[in-house]
Amino acid sequence: MIGEVAKRLDPTLLEQHADVAWSDFAGFRDILIHQYDRVRVELVWRFAQEDLPALKSAVAALLINLEDSASSSSTMRDG
Repeated sequence: MIGEVAKRLDPTLLEQHADVAWSDFAGFRDILIHQYDRVRVELVWRFAQEDLPALKSAVAALLINLEDSASSSSTMRDG
């Protein structure tokens, strides 16, 4: 799911966290779904242990930024 969502996000959002390899997550998803015979369990485990925490932090920061932007837009319209 992560990879599919990453493919659909606005590039300007992704640029806010250029340190995250968004396209790698999308490619990883494609291999897991479509080329499962090539999946190496040790790489999936390493992703879960090493890459997923950084991705979680980046997504949390994006959500905060989106909420802040929505609040600012709402305040400007109302005020």
